[in-house]
Amino acid sequence: KTPIHLKVLFEKNIAKHLAETPLSNTQKLTPHNEQQVLLEATVHETLELKWWLQGFGDNIEVLAPLPLRDKFKAVADSLSRVYSNV
Repeated sequence: KTPIHLKVLFEKNIAKHLAETPLSNTQKLTPHNEQQVLLEATVHETLELKWWLQGFGDNIEVLAPLPLRDKFKAVADSLSRVYSNV
């Protein structure tokens, strides 16, 4: 598989453990604003990566690559439809 350049906004309190346990050796963490940190890393897009990211729920925002962002948006839209019927 071709590596992807991942960009994800993490809530600052969650991003702390990323500094201790990097996602890859290319990982870079940059303050984005008072509440968020931007994670950038070159990684392989795997099911494990998607599950790991999904485990953070609404505490993250996938920015890039766009196809991965679109997948997360589709899941969020689907969940919104499911829970709006309750």
